[in-house]
Amino acid sequence: MPEPRLVKIRPAVQHYEWGGTQFLPALLGAANPGGRPWAELWYGAHPKSPALAGTAKGTVPLDALIAQDPARWLGAPSLERFGPALLEAIRRGRSAPLPQFPARRSNGQGRPDPAVSARYDRLRAWRARRAEARGVDPDIVLNNEALMAIARACPTTLEALAALGILRPWKLEEYGPELLRIVAGAVAEV
Repeated sequence: MPEPRLVKIRPAVQHYEWGGTQFLPALLGAANPGGRPWAELWYGAHPKSPALAGTAKGTVPLDALIAQDPARWLGAPSLERFGPALLEAIRRGRSAPLPQFPARRSNGQGRPDPAVSARYDRLRAWRARRAEARGVDPDIVLNNEALMAIARACPTTLEALAALGILRPWKLEEYGPELLRIVAGAVAEV
């Protein structure tokens, strides 16, 4: 019996530091017991991390499935129209060296000192707890940039925290006292 034309595709998860721990796993109905950040779902045939196709013969990488019978999986008209150029681009891409990404530009502040890092880590842990309690992605509570700004400034009053200009009034009211306690606790430990 021939393989059906439709197959279930399971995306390849990309775990980048800036990803969230809840939204994408919930979207896919997947567990994330290690709490790794899920940043992107790749549904394509990227050679680094192709999506997986569920077939009658088992799960196979999408690029391998397409390579077995391109006309079937891409469609003969699409293959005729785009195939030669697409296959040539794939061939060149596979034989080319990996691209060199541009050097990361310094933000002028350099690597934070250990005290700032300790405050940042405590703030991230607090954010994870608040996000879990609210059932939202951690960046909904506060993003990494806001946490780092608080960790660097080390505010001791609500006025100083407000002066950073990163919290809307309701977040200042809701989170401000907790943020100040966390920063003060991290300062006391260092």
